[in-house]
Amino acid sequence: MRCGPALALAWIVSLLGVVPLGGESRPPVTFAVLREDGTLIPFATFDGKWKNPWPKPAVEAEVPITLADVPKAWWPGGRIQREWTLWTAGGEARRLSAAAPAWVRAQCVSNVGLRTDFKSDTVLPDPETMPYPKAGLATSAGTEAVQVDPISVLDSSSPEWKQLLIDLPPVFLEAEMKTASFLPYVTGFMKGPIVIEALYRASDIVPGRLIYYFEATRRYAVTMARADSRTAGVTLKLTSPCDLVTFGSGWIREGQGRYEVYIRAVITDCQRQDVSFQHPLGVVRVHRGRPLWIVQWSSWQAEWYSVIDFANPIEPRALFETWGGGCR
Repeated sequence: MRCGPALALAWIVSLLGVVPLGGESRPPVTFAVLREDGTLIPFATFDGKWKNPWPKPAVEAEVPITLADVPKAWWPGGRIQREWTLWTAGGEARRLSAAAPAWVRAQCVSNVGLRTDFKSDTVLPDPETMPYPKAGLATSAGTEAVQVDPISVLDSSSPEWKQLLIDLPPVFLEAEMKTASFLPYVTGFMKGPIVIEALYRASDIVPGRLIYYFEATRRYAVTMARADSRTAGVTLKLTSPCDLVTFGSGWIREGQGRYEVYIRAVITDCQRQDVSFQHPLGVVRVHRGRPLWIVQWSSWQAEWYSVIDFANPIEPRALFETWGGGCR
């Protein structure tokens, strides 16, 4: 389907384990999220391959007493990592010092992390808040080994947001129909407009081009309270009088006046228990390699982290994913 200059429909399905970033041996780099309470949670190490040597979240996490007690296999290169670099949302690089291992809750499980000297400027939420707010992305190496650029968070005043409201509806409708073709015929529901809820922007792998991630919804508002709505041979089982919601998310690649859209649509309800939301952490370049997005995904049940590559000209691909905790 085409809208505007050009629009294509697809969604992310590929997973790879290796990113070739040059043939020579380079020191490994570990990536971590910094929680607003000052706790670092390492989630990925790149040493020519992406992996996560740090322990996975567990119901009963075993926490070392001191940094010296942390198993060498957890550290990049086997060396204790006391000094880290925090990359803020504004692109600023700041030093962090790890003091000792620590544990934090991640819904139904616990995460082993590192307590740091970071002091948040915000009022900290309840420790049980999920997903817990993040202060930024941290790396185990200095700026000579890795560079992190911010991902811009756009709002409704941006020209891209306004243009997306014009270009998105035909593609959104196509994804919506593929997911649940019965929706336009459902009785007892009133179809609402498409609403953009999030729009992020960063440079694409091709110099001078841009890439965006978006999240958008359309509500089918309940106009009569009933447990089941049978239409066109489909029974919608509702546990409460709650709006149906089409949740559409995906990527837009822009360049030379052309736009390619990759979108996935999910039919959910107003509580959105079965959809995932993105929180961008930054665009990373390891040892001057190609740019990769690192993001946090979260839902009612879990949070996890992805390293996303845009080298494929057809669609973005997740090179690496790791679970950050939740309730399974």
